[in-house]
Amino acid sequence: MIAKVAVENTAFSFDDAFDYAIPEKLSKDVRPGVRVLVPFGRGSKKRRGVVFALREKSKDAVKLKNIAAVLDPSPLLNNEMLRLAVFMKDEYFCTLYEAVKAMLPTGLGLNIVTSYIVNPDVTDDMLTSLSPDERSVFSFLSDKSVYVRGDRLLKELGFKQDFPIAEKMADKGFLIRNIDSVRRIGDATVKMVKLSEFYSALREPPKFTAKQKQVVKFITDTGSASVKEVCYFTGVTTAVITTLERKGILEFFDNEVFRRPKFLHGANKEDIVLTSEQSAAFKDLCGRFQSDKAETSLLFGVTGSGKTKVYMRLIDEVLKTGKGCIVMVPEISLTPQLLSLFYNRYGENVAVFHSALSMGERLDEWKRVKNGDAKIALGTRSAVFAPFDDLGLVIMDEEQEGTYKSEMSPRYHAKDVAAFRVGCHNGLLLLASATPSLTSYAAAKSGIYSLNVLKNRYGNAVLPEVITTEMKYGADPTKIKNLSDELSQSLKETLDNKKQAILLLNRRGYNTFAACESCGKVMTCPNCSISLTYHSKNGRLMCHYCGYSEPFTNVCRECGEKSVVFSGTGTQRLEEELHDSFPKARVLRLDADTTTSRYSFENSLKKFTNGEYDIMLGTQMVAKGLDFPNVTLVGIISIAQQLY
Repeated sequence: MIAKVAVENTAFSFDDAFDYAIPEKLSKDVRPGVRVLVPFGRGSKKRRGVVFALREKSKDAVKLKNIAAVLDPSPLLNNEMLRLAVFMKDEYFCTLYEAVKAMLPTGLGLNIVTSYIVNPDVTDDMLTSLSPDERSVFSFLSDKSVYVRGDRLLKELGFKQDFPIAEKMADKGFLIRNIDSVRRIGDATVKMVKLSEFYSALREPPKFTAKQKQVVKFITDTGSASVKEVCYFTGVTTAVITTLERKGILEFFDNEVFRRPKFLHGANKEDIVLTSEQSAAFKDLCGRFQSDKAETSLLFGVTGSGKTKVYMRLIDEVLKTGKGCIVMVPEISLTPQLLSLFYNRYGENVAVFHSALSMGERLDEWKRVKNGDAKIALGTRSAVFAPFDDLGLVIMDEEQEGTYKSEMSPRYHAKDVAAFRVGCHNGLLLLASATPSLTSYAAAKSGIYSLNVLKNRYGNAVLPEVITTEMKYGADPTKIKNLSDELSQSLKETLDNKKQAILLLNRRGYNTFAACESCGKVMTCPNCSISLTYHSKNGRLMCHYCGYSEPFTNVCRECGEKSVVFSGTGTQRLEEELHDSFPKARVLRLDADTTTSRYSFENSLKKFTNGEYDIMLGTQMVAKGLDFPNVTLVGIISIAQQLY
């Protein structure tokens, strides 16, 4: 049998699924979708690869290299995902392995450990052909009765770590090579305890102390339990359990548990009541899902029209068929509130996918979907690769957002990947937005997509009044410098009425600009050539693109004059001015500087929802579909800046 293997670190110009011979001892383990270790290139250096297909024989007449090792006990990718990798290679000019890496969680990454031991069949006559370096390797290993790691072997003998001497000796038969793959992120387990077979076979139970009797009775009643549970419910220490294990009465075993992300729990599950307009859209979408052919539909509804209610009812129908659902949002900031809503309705049936999760959490959420423990994948664009074997529905909320396109290789667009996947499963791709992209709207109007329109807000609510104010009329110096008179007055009234407000300023830092008054030189990043932003918390000028920073000094790097001054306002400065003008108001600032710690964003949203803050000030992360019932005022500061 021949395996077609996509190999890592190849160039696009010659990337392909290469032919490899399958050794007899690996014939049962090599299957499409598993990762393997293969020799590649002129030096036959070991590289990781993914098996894409099996063939009876190769088209090439040349002698094929053998697969060195199989790295996975079972396939990670099904046939659909392997086809998707080929699609991505053709569409986005990436290699097959790059496409596969985008589909798998980083926690599945492997460290390859190669170990060696001498071959006992080697005779003294055979040793005469060895070079001096090879003799030193053989002599070193001859004294060892166990396998020795390759890196340790080279270090002990003073060789460079990339010296392939042991590899070559193994190829010649002088050494026996063993290859192990170790996952970078292991499974989370809990130590469990159960009665042993030895104890179950006893006709007469042995004598126990009072505490030991409690433990044995508890395990007999429950069948098995964690060590922590046994201690909690019986009141004993772990020493009692360990003693019973040594006597052969109990057995320890590990049970896998899943690392779950933190949830923001909201209201309890409520029945969704649809308006006549929503019902019409729901019925149309249900019919298209049940049509047994791939379809794409645009749900075009004004802000607050209840699009979420429509597609949650649609998800209910899809789940009845046993198929999986993917729900994507453009920003991580949208995930907590939506996750809370979904978790309260669907419970453990929801898995979460986004970059803010730890590697262990991402790995376990991926496994929950693959094992069938979760039927809804909710997250940012990476959720499009959720490993459903039977996918029925993909929803893209705010489908017009540019964040659905990856900026790193492979530079895929989640909409294209979603369309491919629903095409493989004859499912439904639902694009939802209040401001759809021109491409999607044109496709809907021309009949390529189906179109459902929600013209009215849910509950007959009216759209808010939008007022645009020119800052030049706010000349009173006693007013806040960065807010117009009208917005300042509205903010005061909002606070007096015990309501909340959201202020959007899409510039973090204290001052957004630093320049020399003498020569006009702008302080720019040496790497990106964009203006540096001043941060008052650390007194540094920082680049928000590459992370470069330097301590602030008012000495111009161009002319040497002490005449560098600031201009422009960021969230730090506006927060300070709000505290000065409204000292009793509780201001919450949300930007990349205040949400660096884990769950800080989610916790801040929860506090604002609970009324612990009066004003939320932030960058674009506060402008993406968040829902706060007590918010009656939203202000956008320096909106002209956001046009450039």
